[in-house]
Amino acid sequence: MTLVLDAFEKFKLFLINPRNTIRDKNLSAANKIICAALIFPIIGFCIASLLWFIVLKLRDANLFTLIETDYNFHRGFLFNLLITVLLTPFLEEGLFRYPLKFIPKKKYYNLLIYLITCLFGAIHFVNYDTNLAGKLCWFLIVSPQLFVGLVFAFVRINFGFKYVLVTHSIYNLLGFSWLYFV
Repeated sequence: MTLVLDAFEKFKLFLINPRNTIRDKNLSAANKIICAALIFPIIGFCIASLLWFIVLKLRDANLFTLIETDYNFHRGFLFNLLITVLLTPFLEEGLFRYPLKFIPKKKYYNLLIYLITCLFGAIHFVNYDTNLAGKLCWFLIVSPQLFVGLVFAFVRINFGFKYVLVTHSIYNLLGFSWLYFV
């Protein structure tokens, strides 16, 4: 339980000031795997689901129209599973968070983390067809992706690239399972 509380506390501090995040060198590989494979994917999925619920309630209140694009379920379960759980996390993490390794924690580091997170959210906006009001509310519509983008940045900075690949893959597996089986 202490690991969960410590991880959550460090994540809260990261949200306030990413630059002051210090990698815990005393954290064992086993605890890093627990964080990357269980704690952060579950936190990300639960909060993102809550944010998505709010987005759907606002849509239902006619604040904007919102149509999710086809998830290509016709291509088959295994194909979609491989794309969603293996390929997509590798590509997105390689594009958005791998380069963080080369960026010094200087004056504009926090801004850069938030900018990368916004870009990560923005690329997910293509998953939706919406009216002008929805386009103006893009930040709200992709708020689940913005939140998990911050989760992924935290894991990347604190644990390393291979751990964020695990976190992202398991997060996508949770979402994939929800879409397929619920």
